[in-house]
Amino acid sequence: MSPDPSSSRSSPAAPAAPGLIDAAAAAARLKVCRATLYAYVSRGQVRSAPAPGDPRRRLYAVADIEALLHRKQNLRRPAAAAATALDWGLPVLETRITRMAAGRLFYRGRDARLLAETESFEQVAALLWEAGASEPFAQARFRAAAVPGWSRTCHALKDAVPTDRALALIPLLHAIEPPRTSRAPSPAPLAATLVLALAEALVGRALAPGLALHRAVARAW
Repeated sequence: MSPDPSSSRSSPAAPAAPGLIDAAAAAARLKVCRATLYAYVSRGQVRSAPAPGDPRRRLYAVADIEALLHRKQNLRRPAAAAATALDWGLPVLETRITRMAAGRLFYRGRDARLLAETESFEQVAALLWEAGASEPFAQARFRAAAVPGWSRTCHALKDAVPTDRALALIPLLHAIEPPRTSRAPSPAPLAATLVLALAEALVGRALAPGLALHRAVARAW
């Protein structure tokens, strides 16, 4: 690996920009060699920028270095990692579905708050499922009668807290999921059916067909 230009002695080092430190300080802060620092940069874990007045030198973001140190500490404490991941902390795993950055949540690269303001529940679900131009909910229908034990369980728990009722009914849904094969169609229609089933489990009764999910749930309640 070629040496970091910041190590050049041909010219005096320019002052670091606010929030940035040179390679030597960054490696020392992380307690790693420079080669490992460059690996973090190549993976996108630590941002770098040209040094003011000397573009041959690179400076490294202190915020990213502190976040990386925090992540290393949490990896030694899995419970803490899981807890902070739910509070705008560092993610426990990488995924193309969601991303958290600068206190904002993104679904498939789109700002979740803007999606909530401009798109329907069904449209966001289709985005998450990568359904393309198809509309998974258009043909989705849930038939409680086709699920063994559904009606009996739902009636027995009609006065239960909705989430408790749903937790009891969800395990029965394996009956509507077809066997998985290499030639299986898009999972989006099945996912839409499962969402309808979960909604019925929560409200404890059948949903009116042909309505947007939020309207169907509101009518049932």
